[in-house]
Amino acid sequence: VGLFVGVAWALLADRRRRTISTPQDLAEIDESITVLGVIPSDLDADSVVAGSDTLDSARRIASLLRRLARESSSTRVVLTTPAEKSAAVVTAQLASALSEAGQSTVLVDADLRTAHLSELLGHEHSSGLADAVLSRADAVAVHPLAVQLSFVAAGKLDGDAGAVVISRRTRELLTDAAPQSSLSLLSVPPLLGSSDAGILAQDAELLVIVATTGQTRYTEGRDAIATARAAGISSPTVLLTVAPRPLAAEGVSPGRRRRSAAE
Repeated sequence: VGLFVGVAWALLADRRRRTISTPQDLAEIDESITVLGVIPSDLDADSVVAGSDTLDSARRIASLLRRLARESSSTRVVLTTPAEKSAAVVTAQLASALSEAGQSTVLVDADLRTAHLSELLGHEHSSGLADAVLSRADAVAVHPLAVQLSFVAAGKLDGDAGAVVISRRTRELLTDAAPQSSLSLLSVPPLLGSSDAGILAQDAELLVIVATTGQTRYTEGRDAIATARAAGISSPTVLLTVAPRPLAAEGVSPGRRRRSAAE
């Protein structure tokens, strides 16, 4: 009996440690989800500048994303991760690819808890979504980044992030910030860390869960998909990222390098 229990415990522990490595792993979790593909992008990067491999993949994924948005009549796409990491880097890279293809794109840092995307783009002190909601402004500040690409920063949060996210005013401001025929890409907190992603995705209708091969645990992917469904997202989409090869950057997405504590 003891041996049987030990083997069962070892198998359970191994399953909990198992990470997602391929699209087939995702199909094993849920056969009905849509897998956008695989993109070589490092979610821990301190810049959104992309190498040639990443740029090529981002263009392909952006084209698929644009088609999915059109098919679902959605003008807003929410990008999140299962746990801990931020989807900010890959969100910015996809937004850049969309604008490059002629799609008017509004990039939004809706992660009011960390403002990671705002920091990456050098807009950590810029007026943004939180400022507009809390001050009852008529409109949110929209910062131009490139041709066909603009940015809404997180802004300075003075209060409860959850209260801002669920505010009806937040939805109104996000709608007003996006010109007609444009596509908004929102970088939001991880699904398993707060309810923000699920709340914002309810209006978007298109939720993309960004998982990292060799890092995102199988159980995290499963729980993230279940959380999305519980929030009313009937067809969550998953995008896999892999660490890119160390190539010199070619083609630049808007962004800057974050300063280290030593600088």
